[in-house]
Amino acid sequence: MAGPRKISPRAAFRRRLMLLMAAFSLAGAGMAVQMTRLGVVNAEKSFEEAQRRLYRQRWVPTVRGRILDRHGRVLAQNRPSYEVAIDYQVLRGEWAEARAVRHARAVHGKAWPLLSDEQRDAVVARFLPLYEEHVREMERRLAWVLGIDEQAFQGRKARIIELVEDTARAVADERIKKYRLEQRERGRELTPELEALLQERAEQPIAAQREPQVLGDVPDATAFELIRLLDTFTELHSDEERVVGEAGEARANVDPVPLLPGVVVRRSEEREYPYDRMEVTLARDTFPTTIRDDTAMTLEIEGVAAHLIGWMGDRPLKPDTRRRAAELRADPLLGERAMVETLDSAKGPDGKLKKLDRGRYLDGDSVGRSGVEWSQEATLRGLRGLHTERLDIGERNTIDPEPGRDVHLTIDINLQARVQGLLDPRLGLAQIQPYHQPEAEMPVGTPLAGAAVVLDVDSGEVLALVTSPSFSREAMREDPMSIFDDELNTAWVNRAIAKPYPPGSIMKPVTLTGAVTHGIYREGERIACTGHLLPNRPDLLRCWIYRPQFGMTTHSAQLGHDLNGVEAITVSCNIFFYTLGRRMGPTTITGVFREFGVGTPWNLGVGMEFPGQMGGRTGVEVPELDEDGQPVIKDGRPVMRTEYVYRNDGADLTEFDTTLMGMGQGPIAWTPLHAAAAYATLARMGVVIEPRVINDGMPPQVHETSFDRRGIQLALAGIDGVVNDRAHGTAEHLTLETGREPIFNTPGIHVWGKSGTAQAEPLRLNGAPLDENGQEIPVRWGEHAWFTALVGREGDRPRYAISVIMEHAGSGGRASGTIVNQIIRALVAEGYL
Repeated sequence: MAGPRKISPRAAFRRRLMLLMAAFSLAGAGMAVQMTRLGVVNAEKSFEEAQRRLYRQRWVPTVRGRILDRHGRVLAQNRPSYEVAIDYQVLRGEWAEARAVRHARAVHGKAWPLLSDEQRDAVVARFLPLYEEHVREMERRLAWVLGIDEQAFQGRKARIIELVEDTARAVADERIKKYRLEQRERGRELTPELEALLQERAEQPIAAQREPQVLGDVPDATAFELIRLLDTFTELHSDEERVVGEAGEARANVDPVPLLPGVVVRRSEEREYPYDRMEVTLARDTFPTTIRDDTAMTLEIEGVAAHLIGWMGDRPLKPDTRRRAAELRADPLLGERAMVETLDSAKGPDGKLKKLDRGRYLDGDSVGRSGVEWSQEATLRGLRGLHTERLDIGERNTIDPEPGRDVHLTIDINLQARVQGLLDPRLGLAQIQPYHQPEAEMPVGTPLAGAAVVLDVDSGEVLALVTSPSFSREAMREDPMSIFDDELNTAWVNRAIAKPYPPGSIMKPVTLTGAVTHGIYREGERIACTGHLLPNRPDLLRCWIYRPQFGMTTHSAQLGHDLNGVEAITVSCNIFFYTLGRRMGPTTITGVFREFGVGTPWNLGVGMEFPGQMGGRTGVEVPELDEDGQPVIKDGRPVMRTEYVYRNDGADLTEFDTTLMGMGQGPIAWTPLHAAAAYATLARMGVVIEPRVINDGMPPQVHETSFDRRGIQLALAGIDGVVNDRAHGTAEHLTLETGREPIFNTPGIHVWGKSGTAQAEPLRLNGAPLDENGQEIPVRWGEHAWFTALVGREGDRPRYAISVIMEHAGSGGRASGTIVNQIIRALVAEGYL
């Protein structure tokens, strides 16, 4: 049997040589394929990448526009600044723990894996206080740098952590709902294992838990010093004995750590509001005698026009991005200016470069969050510039930044501050006073919330739009929940435009105007005041004068005859206007109120508005939208949801409803701005000029109404009598222990006005104590007090409309009329009258 064939050394060499050549051939083939891919298949992409490397681009920041009042005073502007932030892990204590673990491992070296979990925890626990104290020392330094004490710093830190964790929990809740829904739609059973997996996914950190959190702003010099210290390290020495490694080397318990762990100093554009806090000096020598004082009072007013101007958010949210895209689609001229091709542009399906928005939101951008800052975001924001340089030939191309445009308001900030001061309980007018009684039910000294509007009759421009109480932007920035959780004061609500109130008797001139226009009331007709509208029900639909136990029965008895329209307004007879409301019926009365602006928002751009209510709500089917603002489609059809809106068409009103509405009660509600605008329409003899707060340079919206001028003249004569008829005017005078004195006392000024009291629900807080009947004890109760007026120089026509409401204050003339009197004096002081 032959053995294996022997291979000669020469043959073996040739075989190895051939194998090596084959290997080189394969490698060469691979290189050839790669060269082909780069040179042919991806030639265009490779060329583009090479071209990109020839260019360098840099975005040039822009500046947000200013907000100015009617006289050019700067209400909001950007100021370059530096802000100090700390990594969230440091704030939460996670950095100290992670550093302690790291140092423990380093100190014990190869012995670390031999330790049990309990031993490791014990070692880390010995090192942890060292790092925690280092962080505390850093926080003490930063508190000093920020100009606050350590307690304030810790409070600021705690609020940041609370806000971030609350947000994280809310996001996790929304995520888990979404994930569960997705699994159900896929037909999967939610087993405990799957539920745990979904929960883990839902609890992934949100962006705020990964980002540095801003603690405050610092001056430039301080910022530069902090920046210098950011690269500084210090050594931490523990009391632990030195550990000897396996090789016999000694490891000292020394750890070099940053002097300011997690601190970030970055440049920012701080939005400042020069008039947010103002001092106003208000004379008190024309107040009602019981609180009159010959010395003026100086008040520091916080949050002047805060609701109107609004405030900024410190980071853009998804709705901001979607809104920006919608604005670009809606305004082709803006899109043309904003969209540019850049090195970052990607290609679309058509092979063309997609343009980038120079005003797009980037991480760290601030964004308008409310008021004018929000509504005028596109105008104020501006567009970044772009500087591009070609490195090989030095060619440069620059697109200059476009600063945001200024926004001009119709508000006079000095008048706004004066009016806000008048509504401050510290001054005395906005708290229950003895002269408010007997209508006021709450104890003397109770502070009152309210609102005031001052409107220019000729232009429709709002000069002052005040809500009280207000808040400062510092409080909104530092502790927003203290504002939004305050059920008693609800300072976040703009009572002047966003809170619904029943009009009460200030609606009577509007009702009379409509009744004359529609032939329901003829000039000169007299209607008897019977004390109560229904003959056999003296407990229902009563006139305010009907108090037989005090010898007060009817206005017909008081005057000696039945009432005409002028007299009915002058004495504010409820029976007269119950009668007109019943005659008008649902269609007519809602049509009249609608022409006076009830039911239609003005889109002022200063925050949420209540459009007005006539009747109840009805459900309207609207498409459900996804987070991108697109209709949600399921099974080929849009998903619908029910949205409840006020009908405002009279279809659901009864005769009883319209009877009440004739004198401003029942299913009718509006705001102080509605009231001022309605009276301004009367002053213009039926011409409507829509109110506005933002002056965009365009003419105001003006339209004629169908109102009969004879009806308007009767209404104006009636509200003239309310203030100036010494015998019967319901807001002509106050009756004090010292005698009668006029409510309005500004020389040379003529006032037309109407007081009103409107039924209001008591205010009860959640968890309020109970009385002996088991009912929650209210913190505020009593009727709301209205006064709406027109004012001009003696012998002239009305120039300004003023409306004031004070919640739960009782008498409109006593509580709100005295404030309107001082607003008139503020108009004189500011040069308007």
